[in-house]
Amino acid sequence: MKFIIPTLFFLLIAFTAKADTIDYWHVYYNKVKFKEYNQYSSKEKLVLKAAGYKAGDVLTVYHYDDTPCDKCGIFLYVGSGAVITAQAKNTGEGKPLTFELKKLMKFKKKNKPLNYKVYYCATEPNQKAPRNKRLLFEIEII
Repeated sequence: MKFIIPTLFFLLIAFTAKADTIDYWHVYYNKVKFKEYNQYSSKEKLVLKAAGYKAGDVLTVYHYDDTPCDKCGIFLYVGSGAVITAQAKNTGEGKPLTFELKKLMKFKKKNKPLNYKVYYCATEPNQKAPRNKRLLFEIEII
């Protein structure tokens, strides 16, 4: 009887525990952490004000993968299609994917918000086309 209660306790904990194997990413605006995302919070938009933009501003995404491929290339696609791409070699520790906001701001029209989708994907060493394109977050420029 002494062992039944502790055993049941540990079994209940094991069933309620969740694995920590989700991808997450941090977004930096000019080397300052702006927002943190994971697979479940990617619905939140990243809102940028066009009035606060300065020439040379950059957005950097550090993507952390629970199952990295050391020989794969990783890419960031911004916009519909491939308006902007950023590329890095995957090290599994959050390689920075950086692009200048100037490329996004040139499409901004007066008094109209502008939306971009940011995707992450990987490419195997001997493969030309990217695989597993996944939406990370959306950018809205107001």
